[in-house]
Formats: sequence, C-alpha cells, structure tokens
Amino acid sequence: MKQNKFGFLTIMFFVFGSCVGTGIFFKNSEILSNTGSIIFSLIAWCLAIFAVICIAACIKEMAGNSKENVLGNIGWIKTFCQTRFYKGFRNFMIYLYMPVTIFYLPFYFVQSLMDSLSIFYGNEIVIPFWMMILISFVMVVYLTVVPMFTKKVAIFQNYLFSFLRFIPLLFGIIGGLIIFVTIRHGSLANDLISTTLPSTPTQPFSLTSVSPFLGIIASIPAIFFSFDGFYTCSSLEKDMKKPEQFSKALVCGIIVVATFYILFSIFTLLAADGGTIIGLNNAWDNNASWVKICKFIFLLCISFAVFGAMNNWGTYTVTFTQRMFERREVILFSKNPITSKNKINLIIESFLVLIFILLTTIGIFYTKLKTTNLYYDEITCRLFNFVSLISNWLSLFIFFGLGFALVGFLFKNKKCKTSTKYLAWISIFFISLSVCFEITNCFVTLISSIIWQTQHSSQSLDEFLIPNILKTLFLFSILSILFINNNKQGEYWVKTV
Repeated sequence: MKQNKFGFLTIMFFVFGSCVGTGIFFKNSEILSNTGSIIFSLIAWCLAIFAVICIAACIKEMAGNSKENVLGNIGWIKTFCQTRFYKGFRNFMIYLYMPVTIFYLPFYFVQSLMDSLSIFYGNEIVIPFWMMILISFVMVVYLTVVPMFTKKVAIFQNYLFSFLRFIPLLFGIIGGLIIFVTIRHGSLANDLISTTLPSTPTQPFSLTSVSPFLGIIASIPAIFFSFDGFYTCSSLEKDMKKPEQFSKALVCGIIVVATFYILFSIFTLLAADGGTIIGLNNAWDNNASWVKICKFIFLLCISFAVFGAMNNWGTYTVTFTQRMFERREVILFSKNPITSKNKINLIIESFLVLIFILLTTIGIFYTKLKTTNLYYDEITCRLFNFVSLISNWLSLFIFFGLGFALVGFLFKNKKCKTSTKYLAWISIFFISLSVCFEITNCFVTLISSIIWQTQHSSQSLDEFLIPNILKTLFLFSILSILFINNNKQGEYWVKTV
C-alpha cells in the first residue's frame, strides 16, 4: 500500500499547531511592561520573528546532515557539537525542560479558566490558591499517565482541541479592532520612549529600567516562548510529497503564525488595558447577558487552547523520555538495571510529581505579581509570576541549544549554502544577545536587591530579595545542567527489554 504523503499546506498547518497554544495569550503584557510602548513592543516582535524565520530557513539543511534527526534539536547537537555539550543539553531536556514545562502549562490553563469564570464572579476570588494547585496537579498526572498506556486517547484529545486554537486568535484580532474603533480603549497613551529613571525608585535596579531598547532585548525570550515547538516539525520532511519544499513550507508556516501574532498583539495592545486578555475583556464594559456569554466563550476557548498544548507536551515528554530510556541515556543511582516498562513509567511519573511539588513550593515564595485582578489571591499572583519567568527562560535556553547546533553545523559543513551561513549567524547573534542579557540582568538585579535590602531594612525579605535569590538559583541550575557534567559510560544506565 502506498503511504500517504504530506502536502505543502499540511506542513504549514503542523507548524501552526506546534506553535500556537499559550505564549501569545499571556506574554503581551510582559512585553509591553519591558518596552513601555506599543511601537517598541512591535519592534521586539519583529526582531524575534526575524530570528525565528532565520532559524527555520536553516533547519532543512542542518537536519539533512544530521545522523540523529529522530531526536530533533538534541540530535542536531549530538551530530554537530562535542559530546559533553550533547550530554548537557540532553540532561537539560530530560531533567529540567520537559518536567518544568509539564509543571507550568497547567497553571496557564487554570489562569485562563479563572479569567473566564471571573465574568460571573466579579471581584471575588474565583479559585483559591490551594484549589488552583490541586487542579494543576491533577492535570499533570492525567496528561502524562494517559500517553503511557494509550496514545489513541492523547491523539483524539489533540484533534479535539487543536482547532479551538484558531477561535481566540481570531476573536482577539476582530474583537480588539472593534473595541479600538468604537471606544479607543487600551494602552495607546503609553510613552513611545521613556529613558528617564524615577528620582525615587520603588524597587531594586534592573537593566530593563534603563531604556526601552534594553526592554526590547528582554522581550525576546517571551516571544521565543510563543514560537517554541516549531522545530519539532523537522521529522516530517521525509513524509512530504515534495521534500525539497520543506524549508519553504516551514518558513511560510512561521510567517502565517507571525502574522496572526502581530495582528493579535496590535489590537489587544490598542484595545486592552496593559495588553492583557482580561484587559480586552474589561474594555467592553457591558453587563448584558449576551456580552457576558461572548466574553466567557472567548476566555474559555483560550483555556481549551492551553489544554491542547498541555496534551501535546504531555505526550511528547513521555514519548521522548521513554525513547531516551531505551537508548540507555537516563542515569539512575541503581546497580540493578530496570527492565520493566511499568517501573520505568512509574519513575517518570514520580519524577514529574516531585518537580511539580518542588517548583510549586518555590513559586509560593516568589514575588507578588502586580495586578489589578482582585479574583487572584496573593499566593496565586506569586505562582503566576514565577511561571512567567521560568517559561521564558526554558524557551530561551532551548533556542540557545538551537544556536549551539547551528554553530557546530557551520564549522562542520563549511561548504553549505552562503545564504544558510548568513541566516545561521543572524540567528546565533539574536540568541546570544538575549542569553547574555538575561544572565547579566539576573545577577545585576540580585546585587541590586541585596543593596536595596540593606538600605530598606524594614522591607519584607520576600518582596525583592528572596525572589531574586530564587531566580538566580534557578538560572544557576540551568547553567549547571548544561555545562557541568561528567557522564561516563561506566555509570549505571537504565536498560529496557
């Protein structure tokens, strides 16, 4: 029987489905806060999108020269970089990136659910923090246990919720346009350039407060997060009717996603307070039942979109980790090899639960999120702010891995196309700039918060100092996993039947 092949438009649809899910619905306010204006926010979007397009244009040639393309970006690092870098990024994927992604996505789901329910609750607390944590925990267990025993249910859920991703995007674009044209409600009054620091600062110094130009750099990780996952489509090239069109289809898919993102960003920034989804909801201040129902459906569809992303990542995490077990690349402190797949699944689930408990505990002590939403309690605000931080950093370091792979590819394939070389170096520049800025800013804010605490001894420790210490420790854990490893063949590995 002749195997069905994917067409050009199908690949574009896969790119759309792999990207759209959470980032665009939750990162606009953060980008606006960093840049201070709509214009600078759009500049940040354009620069980051340009970098993503450059990466996408290089993937076909890089993947075509990789011996481990089945592992995606980790396989590219293994092919083109030194072994210790491969082991570092492999460990980052297994022990940090995927478990932490599974941790924070349910909180985005609960956040969008709370936004939708707030239509009927007014200014009351919709879901207390302990219930939010419980719902998130149940979602983590459900979305990782299901693919361990049946992929069919996970695939069905993917088809069921994938198409719902289009609805909130279109609703945000059209609704934002209507609201702006009719009542001109939103963030239009923000200054275009604001480089003057306040004479009496109310918080420790940060590089983002120096200039909106640095705010543009600080916004790149949030935008990378919105595109995270597009590179997973690289394995589909061999299944295309015309594989030579894969690179073009991938770039076109990114451009389509970017077009939706920019339109959504523009109209939510123009029509909503702070560029937030809930700000768009508040802009249309009407208590009519049909208006409330429209708002509720819009915000509920966002929660469905997040659920679709959660389902995809739950399946991907379980499948990828099981594959790494089979390749004997998961380290355990046990002399006896584990041969039972049920035990392996139990180990995976136990580790995910442990990470969830650990990060939830850290998030509870993180800094309070500045918000006017009275239906969030204080601990919920802290958790949401922590989730926003780690989601940006994880995506940034995944793109950092792509940059590593591109550097190795360029050095090992000096006869590659000239256009590929230029695009690769442009990508590497933007990735490196963003990583260096985030690391520098992290240590600058830590030192600043220590000085601030000594000058304001009456200030609560959990206001600035403890959050910045936790943030620095999290960054240090990422860098340690990536670059400090001594994995040798003599270690104990898991072996499956």
